[in-house]
Amino acid sequence: MKVPLRWLRDYVDFEDTVEDLAQKLTMTGFEVEAIDTFSNLSNDVIVGRILSIEPHPNAEKLFCCKVEDGTSVRLVVCGAPNVIQGAYVALAVEGAVLPKGQVARAKIRGIESSGMLCSKKELGISEDHSGIWILDGNPGLGKPVADAMDYKDWVFEFSITPNRPDCLSVMGIAREVAAIYRTKLHRPVLIFENRGGEIDRWMTVTINAPDYCPRYCGLLVRDVEIQPSPSWMTKRLEAAGIRAINNVVDITNFILLECGQPLHAFDYHFLQGQKIIVRKAAEGEYISTLDEIQRKLTSDDLLICDGEKPVAVAGVMGGLNSLISEKTKDVFIESAYFTPSAIRRTSRRLGVASESSRRFERGVDPDGVPWALHRAGKLISELAKGKVSSGFIDEYPNKILRKSPKIRVSRINSVLGVSLSDSEIFNLLNSIEITAEPSSQKGEFVVSVPSFRVDLEREVDLIEEVARLYGYDNIKPHLPIGGFHESAGWSLRKVSNDIRQILVGAGYSEIIGLSMTDPKALDKVRKEKGVYVRLANPISEELSVLRDTLKVNLLESVARNTARGNKDVAFFELRRIFKPNPRYDSENISMPLESHNIGIIVSGRRFPSMWNQPSDPVDFFDLKAAVEELLKGLQSKDIEYVPISGDKIFPYVPGMAADVVIGGIIVGSFGKIIPDVEEAFEINQSVFLAELELEKILTAGKKPVIYSKISKFPSVHRDLALLVPAGVPAVRIIDAIIEDGGEHIQEVWPFDLYSGKGIPEDKISLAFRLRIGTLDRSLTDAEADQIVQNILKALEIKLGIVLRQ
Repeated sequence: MKVPLRWLRDYVDFEDTVEDLAQKLTMTGFEVEAIDTFSNLSNDVIVGRILSIEPHPNAEKLFCCKVEDGTSVRLVVCGAPNVIQGAYVALAVEGAVLPKGQVARAKIRGIESSGMLCSKKELGISEDHSGIWILDGNPGLGKPVADAMDYKDWVFEFSITPNRPDCLSVMGIAREVAAIYRTKLHRPVLIFENRGGEIDRWMTVTINAPDYCPRYCGLLVRDVEIQPSPSWMTKRLEAAGIRAINNVVDITNFILLECGQPLHAFDYHFLQGQKIIVRKAAEGEYISTLDEIQRKLTSDDLLICDGEKPVAVAGVMGGLNSLISEKTKDVFIESAYFTPSAIRRTSRRLGVASESSRRFERGVDPDGVPWALHRAGKLISELAKGKVSSGFIDEYPNKILRKSPKIRVSRINSVLGVSLSDSEIFNLLNSIEITAEPSSQKGEFVVSVPSFRVDLEREVDLIEEVARLYGYDNIKPHLPIGGFHESAGWSLRKVSNDIRQILVGAGYSEIIGLSMTDPKALDKVRKEKGVYVRLANPISEELSVLRDTLKVNLLESVARNTARGNKDVAFFELRRIFKPNPRYDSENISMPLESHNIGIIVSGRRFPSMWNQPSDPVDFFDLKAAVEELLKGLQSKDIEYVPISGDKIFPYVPGMAADVVIGGIIVGSFGKIIPDVEEAFEINQSVFLAELELEKILTAGKKPVIYSKISKFPSVHRDLALLVPAGVPAVRIIDAIIEDGGEHIQEVWPFDLYSGKGIPEDKISLAFRLRIGTLDRSLTDAEADQIVQNILKALEIKLGIVLRQ
């Protein structure tokens, strides 16, 4: 957003340097990206007058012009179509520095040219290159053009955040400047005529899509004279980066920049049936826009139509069939409020971003719609000699009410750490046209938010306004009073970092996937179609829902890697998932349930092949080892791995999947993915995957870490080959051995599994190695044997396990 300093001073009085003004605006939330001069014309660009024009003897489209510069007469070769004898022009003499280089004496088709007659584009003033710049009046022969035409000004370029559409205008910035310098905003005073009146004889407006167009106003101006705009308006527009066209079109652009309200001017005689109909487009309907492109529309686009045809894409671009031309005599001016989301969708889909759509899609001032309309009528009557019809059209089917949040002075002071009085706070808010009245509750006030401030909805928004108007520099920093407590969020971040270290240490690499995904991909990892959290405005159908599992991202990552030859993969992801929430908040908006999940996936070989020795492929126990290592690092207690069966098994292979149970709570599952799912993701090798819910793991609690001395006495090892009933987990056996062996059991680990010949069908053979010892002495063989006998008796009683003979 470019704002010329002189234009800004039309609405607010202040005394300050441009640098200090830029600093103060930046500190109140309006970043000044650049300060440019307008125009930075060289003093060697002077006022000249064309004395005579002759055709160039060696070039059909060139002219030889004799140009007076106040001290001499120069011969200048020029090819502009608008050279006129007697006209005052911008003459760049030898040595003048222009945006594209330095002017030098040169021969053009055999004729020496002493200087250059310039267009505004060649001088860097605007994009107008239709011809040389013809200067108005008698600007003073030989004077620098910048001085003669009063073209010296400063231009601020602002970076306006999307939540402040009111400041996409000179008047919006002027309001902020007035608040900074504690002065008043000078807004042009307009007197509105009553709605209706004479205009009802000439025009009607019907809104068939009030949800897309809550308000539409119109004004008719007759007998206009289309001509160039006066220099003061041209300079304002060019300084703001807008090319001047003609007085009527320039007025609509001027008001757009002045107050932020886009307008559209129609040639009244091209509007069939003397009517405007605002409706949604039919699917597949076409319109030719001002850029001479025929555009195909959808039923989600809003059209401005006359009695027969579309004449504009609402809020985006006008139609080619009703534009203002030199022949225009009567003008119908449109000023409207369109629903921001509707304009945003159309603008994005058509790939058309205009100054109008930029403002409409952020939200214009609904109460400012008639003001901008009458401002246009007044300027057209003054600059185009038009006759404004009495009355105006104002269709307003869907009233947009002003917001009235409540604020508390005590809360403002508490949040900001200041001690402002009621009057100080209200004076700050009044400076940007926000008023407040006491409510029924003591210390509470009801605020009336002006209609142009679409961003102010809650008390905290108004607290932010007080902070920036009071001045961030005036809010003194101080240390908080009270103790420090680790928040749940911080605890979660700390645990997340621990998890990353554990899994990276185990040889896994972290991946980061999008939360948005394709519902068809999610359906691949479940038996039936799921119910997902759908986005209100998705980028595409492939990114239309929020994921409720990490399985899809992990499987897609394996598929991409294996397709590119990276067959050995071990990944993990620690991210949020989202599930539909049957509960609704106070505004009846369904907020999804969020949780942090840990996904682990492994596929390919256990180790890379070395020295021509093949490596075994990973299996179920490699994944189980990673899960165990993770839970061990998180100090989880009372862990069980329960085989999954029945309907819950999908998408795992039966007999090769388990639920992870901690303290009686299922916190996740892991196992081998079934071939159908692997094929659905185009993976042609075995995949093992785990997914755990982090919050449930943390809720289950931790077991304390117990540190003990290392015995200086040798330990005794015993190997036990046990006949175990099928279905008894090894972890239960280990727990029983430790419990019944007492403090003498220093370590237990399984080292062999066998089933088959010599083993009953309902049993398996599991072998365990025990390390037995004490801290104060060496155990005898007899003592070690007695400990083993006690363990075997307990295993037989508790689990039906006997020693294999």
